[in-house]
Amino acid sequence: MAKKEKKATLHFDGKDYLIEDLTEEQVAYANHAADLENKMANMRFNLDQLHVGHQSFVEKLRESFKEESEEE
Repeated sequence: MAKKEKKATLHFDGKDYLIEDLTEEQVAYANHAADLENKMANMRFNLDQLHVGHQSFVEKLRESFKEESEEE
C-alpha cells in the first residue's frame, strides 16, 4: 500500500491553501509574516527576562538603602 503524500498547506484567515498553488510573492509574504511572528514571540520572551532582571536590581537597591539606614 502506497503512502498518501501530504501536501504542504498554508492556513490563513480560516482557509487552507496549497503552497504549490501560491505565487512566489504570496509564499514570500507568508514567510515574512511567520518570521516576524517568531521574532515578536522572542521579543516578548526577552522583555519578560529584562523585566524580571530590572525588578531584581531595583529590589537589591531598595535593600541596600535599608541596610544603610539600619547601620546608622
